[in-house]
Amino acid sequence: MRGVTFNDLSLACGKHYSYQHQGDCEHVMTIRDIRLAHADDPKDRHVYPLRIFRGRPFRRRCQMCDVFDAKHVTIADELAPCSPCFFCDKCFEILHLDENGRPVYAEYTRYPYHHE
Repeated sequence: MRGVTFNDLSLACGKHYSYQHQGDCEHVMTIRDIRLAHADDPKDRHVYPLRIFRGRPFRRRCQMCDVFDAKHVTIADELAPCSPCFFCDKCFEILHLDENGRPVYAEYTRYPYHHE
């Protein structure tokens, strides 16, 4: 992927994209707006993509321990107190995986949770 530019990508507004670098450092980004350049915009191509807004990070905590940041969200999970329910890695593993790392049951939907 080295040498890939935004011009090489097919992007859609509102969709989440994953940017990964240095092997395991992952960032989730969302394209909120795409527009044509204005006369007042910077002329230097190296300043693009131009960040015009940076939201305040919202971190949802695990609903089991209320200590660690959530990494998983489950829906229709009979072992969870609510649906959707947010779990840290440790609580998710304790509740949903056996000692060999296999799922105890599969009657729920799990998604990775990326902080907004």
